[in-house]
Amino acid sequence: MQFLYSLLFLLALANAAPTSNPRLGVEQDDDDDDTPMEYTVLLNPDQPTPPEILSVLADLELTPESENVYEIYNNSAFRGFSVNANKVHRTKLAAMDSVGVLEKTVELTLAVEQRGGVPWGLERITTGSNGGVVRGLQSTYQFDDGKLGQGADIYIVDTGVYTEHTNFGGRATPGWPSSGATDEDGHGTHVAGIAASNTYGVASKANIIGVRSLAGGSGTSSTVIGGLNYAVQRHDQKKKDGTLVGSVISMSLSTPYGQRSSTFTQAVNAAVKAGVHVVVAAGNDGQNACGVSPAEAGGSQGPAIAVGSIGFNNTVSDFSNTGPCVDVYAPGEQIISTYINGPQATAYLSGTSMAAPYVTGIVAYEMARDPKLAQDPAAMKAWIKNNALKGVVGGSVLRGDSLLLVNNGVSVGPAMAAARQQLAAAAITA
Repeated sequence: MQFLYSLLFLLALANAAPTSNPRLGVEQDDDDDDTPMEYTVLLNPDQPTPPEILSVLADLELTPESENVYEIYNNSAFRGFSVNANKVHRTKLAAMDSVGVLEKTVELTLAVEQRGGVPWGLERITTGSNGGVVRGLQSTYQFDDGKLGQGADIYIVDTGVYTEHTNFGGRATPGWPSSGATDEDGHGTHVAGIAASNTYGVASKANIIGVRSLAGGSGTSSTVIGGLNYAVQRHDQKKKDGTLVGSVISMSLSTPYGQRSSTFTQAVNAAVKAGVHVVVAAGNDGQNACGVSPAEAGGSQGPAIAVGSIGFNNTVSDFSNTGPCVDVYAPGEQIISTYINGPQATAYLSGTSMAAPYVTGIVAYEMARDPKLAQDPAAMKAWIKNNALKGVVGGSVLRGDSLLLVNNGVSVGPAMAAARQQLAAAAITA
């Protein structure tokens, strides 16, 4: 955003300069220092004959290939270049009517915030690179929206949630059933912590609603569908009341392999149709994710977002289901998160159950940032896949699997470096 603002400001200067006074955006060089300094030059679009980049550079006795010409800008919106200009260059440029904007190049930073002392999984969904350590809190989480999911509702359809855990910061509440959604197993609390706890979570300002469909760690498709029903009803009521930011259901659960439930899958599809985002675990059978529910409703086969697991080395976990029903992968091995042994308890767990809530958290994060995405599960699913990193995940998968590593849209690792190289190449060939 900072870059966009600066760019728009430059364009505004160029476009605001009337023909009779084309020098408005030109810095006058009163410095006698002949030390070369990097300047940004935008050509004046108001000239009767549009100036050519090559001719301006030629007046400076330069070409696009000169070592002190850094960037060439050549598109339908603006044209120009950046150059390491000495005193002679700066004087010439300031006198040219063909130059609309001339200013010293300024340092820009990504509009990214950081939170240190986090587990490796949080760093992985922002950089893609396999840094940090497997155990401990020595990694850095980077994000570009300080709302961090504020106001978004995350329904943890699982074993319940230990709402008194201090790392939830008072944002966790029991939802369904009315008799109580206390977690006596620990799984649901761990999942909730990955999605939205203060230290271990992605969307650390989102609301956490415990939905206990698997009391003690087991249940039936009917109890899970009951949990979905509660989430959709609450979503509809908040929408009616005008208090809805967005709703996402997180399900880190699965039927036994080969025992799919059509009613379960239909309920998932209906929830998505009602405007509720649904994120599901791919399952831990090491087989085709399309062979279990609710993962069969994901990938290219349905509207849910199904998530497989990777380990610390960015390789698909041996236990993770794969195939065309998987949308993306996320960290799922040796993941530390909140637990039920006390208000500050933690535990390390592994499974696609741990991978799914990373994506749940990203969905909540995006719902708070983009109201349009919040109300459009199909667009959100497309956003998740379009922002995922390609060529990062390794391992053996079934045909139809895209092998995408989920990313929160703040890719500052190898993927960002590659993107910068592509932009530079495009500028040279333009």
